[in-house]
Amino acid sequence: MGNNLEATLAGPPAPRSVTRLLDAWHQAECWLAVAAFTFVAAMVAYDVIARQFLGPLLIAAGVDPTALTIRGSQKMAVYAMIVGAFCGIGIATAVGAQMVPKVAFGLVPARWSMHVDRIADALTCGVLLCASYFAI
Repeated sequence: MGNNLEATLAGPPAPRSVTRLLDAWHQAECWLAVAAFTFVAAMVAYDVIARQFLGPLLIAAGVDPTALTIRGSQKMAVYAMIVGAFCGIGIATAVGAQMVPKVAFGLVPARWSMHVDRIADALTCGVLLCASYFAI
């Protein structure tokens, strides 16, 4: 009986096309996050290597070490970090790994859970759309 109640509260399954679209979106988001954090790591590593190791060698050789710098590398790394962090929000939500305070759980009857979940999804969508608007 418990399984039937859970199936009823969860609602009907999503159409296969929607499931495929969301799976593709999730994969793209994972790859974008990996690319963003790889870029951040590469920029930081290059900056440290250029400044701490190659710079002194070039100075000792009488060459100007400023040719090693990448203009705006720190800002690019910060922007890549922001992209990776926003992707991480979606990834955590998709796999159910986000931090959820359990303070208000059980305040509404179980039969309302499907509707409350949809309201929560709409509110989350609104917050992320506002964040996207201001980011752009």
